[in-house]
Amino acid sequence: MVKYIESVFNLSSSLSSTLTGSIIVPAAVFGTFTGGYLVRRFHMGILQCIKMILITCSISWFGLIALLFLKCQSTTIYKGNTQCSKLCNCSPHIYQPICYQEQITYLSPCHAGCMYINGTDYSNCTCLPKGRNVRLGSCQNICFTETFLFLLILFIVTFFQTLMATPQLIIILRSVQHELQSFGLGLENCIMKILAQIPAPILFGIIIDNQCLFWSQATCDRRGSCFIYNGDRLPFTLFGTAIIIKGISFFLLIILLIVTIRQHKIPNNQPSSPPPPPPPPSLTLQSPEQEDPLIISTL
Repeated sequence: MVKYIESVFNLSSSLSSTLTGSIIVPAAVFGTFTGGYLVRRFHMGILQCIKMILITCSISWFGLIALLFLKCQSTTIYKGNTQCSKLCNCSPHIYQPICYQEQITYLSPCHAGCMYINGTDYSNCTCLPKGRNVRLGSCQNICFTETFLFLLILFIVTFFQTLMATPQLIIILRSVQHELQSFGLGLENCIMKILAQIPAPILFGIIIDNQCLFWSQATCDRRGSCFIYNGDRLPFTLFGTAIIIKGISFFLLIILLIVTIRQHKIPNNQPSSPPPPPPPPSLTLQSPEQEDPLIISTL
């Protein structure tokens, strides 16, 4: 997320790290605490927890769709080796961007063919019109409104995503027998690592690397780190993949809700048992004074 904010909203690495930490950490803590409070306050069972997870999942899903379209409309053009700088033999290991008229960012002064430096200004650049200078640093196109909305929606998505933590735990604990609860938690943790926590960083790392515009070259002609990412396509590939994964989980939650509702209806649909037989009449003992008069007369 730090690299995403840095590339899409044209912020520095330090500022992107600060904003990401100040948004995600409080949202996660507040969401986890709120989820535990709601489960305890309303005494939620399995069915109520599933409904709560379904609602929070749908809210976070719509939040991801909103994040898909929030980005800065950058008009910056990035240039590396050009026809006018081929004779300079510019090193691909050096990334020292310079900006020309806030529109074109060169990877280094060498790539712009600059020959003289005056502080942070470069002059006599063969790739630029005569008399035009460039400044040190990449071209900035910061959009404060889109950045604020992105951070706000990111807080909401993180809050509702962590709101599901306690209901998920309650569902697992109440779905297995008491002596199997520890085994159920361990199995759930193992499945989460195999299906999500291990492949997710690999998948999203591949997606982010595919949007790199310029790579550095390490030793032995190996690819190094990425200098610049494609800020226009990165949101669609990154959040598009997250939306697809979230849609699959939403579909599985609907199936779980249907199965749980059917299980709750089974006891109500069973035929009622026949009423118990009436108790036998009580036997009363008669006193000698209440004996049959016919028997007394025969005596």
